[in-house]
Amino acid sequence: MLLDVTGQGVKIGDALNKHIKNHIEVVKKLLPHAIDMKVIFKKISFNFHAKITINPGIKHNIFLSGDADAHDPYDAFSQALKKIEGKIRRYSSHLHKKYTANTNTQLKNHLKKDGVTVNSYIVHYDHEDEMIPNIKNKDITKLQTMSLLDAIMHIDFSSQTILVFVNEKNQRITTLTKQNDGSFSCVEI
Repeated sequence: MLLDVTGQGVKIGDALNKHIKNHIEVVKKLLPHAIDMKVIFKKISFNFHAKITINPGIKHNIFLSGDADAHDPYDAFSQALKKIEGKIRRYSSHLHKKYTANTNTQLKNHLKKDGVTVNSYIVHYDHEDEMIPNIKNKDITKLQTMSLLDAIMHIDFSSQTILVFVNEKNQRITTLTKQNDGSFSCVEI
């Protein structure tokens, strides 16, 4: 697994690099097929902010992320890593199935599949009192086909709150939203 540690306004010393390398062994054991891990440190007022992003090497471009704030960068990293470990353990059996089912042939076939393409827009109101929106950008987005459990993992791992995808079970466009209480709501079209 490749490791990339950077600091935004924070100097990353040898001791902190060594600390990170010593503590990622748990992630390597839980995610043996992980491709890379990025750690970014920032100083926010009196605290250090650590954000960790891991590419676990499974389809659907699912990335694990966790972040935390603490008075020193070592604690911030440890707390962010604990959040990621909890997510990995929660979905460990499902992740294991994804790893064993993800042979090169299946991955190539998955990439060849035609997905559903939809128009996506960035809508902007020039003035607060205007009722007519101004469309700034129009793009075509390809929706990923995945199971509902994969979509839940995708949202949970990436700390997103909403995901639109094609449900592989019934081929319907599905919107999955994470609620404030941690539950999920699902709307299929």
